[in-house]
Order: sequence, then structure tokens, then C-alpha cells
Amino acid sequence: AQATELALSGLVPGLEYHLYMDSLENHTTGFADEAGTLAWTQDLVESHLIFIQTVPSTYLIADEENGKECTQIGDWDAGSKTCTLTTDVPTAIEIQSSGITLDGAGHTMSGSSSLTAGVNIPSAGNTKTNVTVKNLIIDGFKNGIYLADAKDCEIRGNTIMNASNNGIQLFAKGKDVAVDNIVTGNQILNSPYGIYAMRDANIFQRNTVRNTTYALDGNILGSFHNNNLIGNQYLANSLKGQTLSAGLPFGGNYWSSF
Repeated sequence: AQATELALSGLVPGLEYHLYMDSLENHTTGFADEAGTLAWTQDLVESHLIFIQTVPSTYLIADEENGKECTQIGDWDAGSKTCTLTTDVPTAIEIQSSGITLDGAGHTMSGSSSLTAGVNIPSAGNTKTNVTVKNLIIDGFKNGIYLADAKDCEIRGNTIMNASNNGIQLFAKGKDVAVDNIVTGNQILNSPYGIYAMRDANIFQRNTVRNTTYALDGNILGSFHNNNLIGNQYLANSLKGQTLSAGLPFGGNYWSSF
């Protein structure tokens, strides 16, 4: 079949819902019927990431004039493709171009668990490369920072707390993607899952994962060393053939419940 009818039940009757496909820019709305069901026609030609929110919300940052919507929440430097926040942001941010730097400058992003990610770096058929997300405080959301098929990106110096799913998720929709990313110096607090990854060519170092149900999840993390894992109920959910250390002088990690 090229398409099918999908219906999601258990929603609030009569409430407006916001449906997005692959990117927060692809936005449609619909109302749940009297039985609390939302129905739509879904294309099946390609795989898609679908997310549904109770509120329409995101800022889109791209390599365009003023960084697209960057100047609504910060300052845009076209030369370095850097968006530096100048205010707290009560919703999500999506990065739509390669080479973008999002500098939180210590500001806080906050949102409900109905929002897929605080910072969303989607693939949408176009793998993002050389994206940097740094110096943010992210409170809430389903995932703190979500990368789909991203390569050569850096997630650095962020504090992520109270996510309802993953603190940081590196998701691979296809083969040979979601690799060569560096995740360093971040704090992940009070989430069911701390770090989720699916490829063996990423680097995780000097991160702190604290007070989660599972500190680590996914198939393969890659290089994982010099991290602090403190007060987590379980160390890992599912890892395959993973060596959680590096050779000297780097060594291993600190585990409060080794």
C-alpha cells in the first residue's frame, strides 16, 4: 500500500492536536472526535517520524537570513552560523541546517513531555553535519536533545533534567549514519534513560548521568570513558558487546554502584 488510515485513540475528545511529520516545520492540525480518536492518512512510501503535540510550538533555526527564527530568541552571527540565546525559551528548538551552532549562553529551555525534544536535529532525508549544541539548560520535554542520523556533531556543556524519556538520544534511521558525534561535559539528571545511542563510532566523555532508571540504553554506545554515573537504579538497559572504557591514559568511568 502507498498509504493507510491511522487512528490514535485515548485522547481528549474535542481537543485540537498538532501533528508533525519528520520535522516541526511539516505541521497539520486535527481535532479528536467525541470518542477521543484522532485519524489521518499516512504515506507509506518512505519511513517517517511522527509526533503529536497538544500545543504548536518550536523555533526553527537554519542557515538563512536572521537564522530563520533565531532573532526571535537570540542573536544571529551569519559568519559562524551561530545562534546565541538572549532569553529563556519556553518551548522547543529545531535545527534545520548543517554547520549551525546553538549557544544557550546559560539560558533555560522548558517544555512538557508532549514535545518530542527540547533541541531536535531531524534528518528528514537530509543528514545534518557539524552542528553544535552547547551551554543550555533543558528542563522537561520527552527527550532533552534528539539527533536523527546526525554526523560530526558536538553536544557540549549542557544540563538536561526531567526528560520523560532520554536525556540525549542519537537515533539512527538508516545504515552508516548517526556516527562521529562527540557528547562531552553534559549533565543528565532525573530521567528514565540517560544516554541512548545505536552506533559504535561516537564519543561520550566527561558526562554526568545521575538519578535515572537506566543510565545507558541502545545497542552500541561507541567510545565511552571518563564519565560519572551516580545514583542510577540500573547501569544499562541493553548494550551489545560494549567496552565501557578506553586505553590509558584515559581509562574508564566512575560508577557509584560498580
